Amino acid sequence: MEVTLKIKEHLYQESEDGKSRKIIKRNAISYLNIETNDILTIGDLLNNKGNIVKSYCRLHLREIGPVIVNHSREYVSKLKIHKTNQIGFRQRKRRKSVN
Repeated sequence: MEVTLKIKEHLYQESEDGKSRKIIKRNAISYLNIETNDILTIGDLLNNKGNIVKSYCRLHLREIGPVIVNHSREYVSKLKIHKTNQIGFRQRKRRKSVN
């Protein structure tokens, strides 16, 4: 299932010689479309004091790597365990007739 998540990332500007990078803006919010099957791990984000920040979590995506997401760990966990609706009918097991 594909979902859109808010992420935090730093914006950099390359120098003219291409050897150094300068941070233009820290923690800029952008959006990322991901497949929920690509989420490998979900973890909490800690602040400077070692407390859990409940409105953010850290994901490790298969193709991208570690990403900080602007959603709680519980919300992303519920997305990961999505349940698909079955199409069709359930069939009962047939009883063997005793004759």
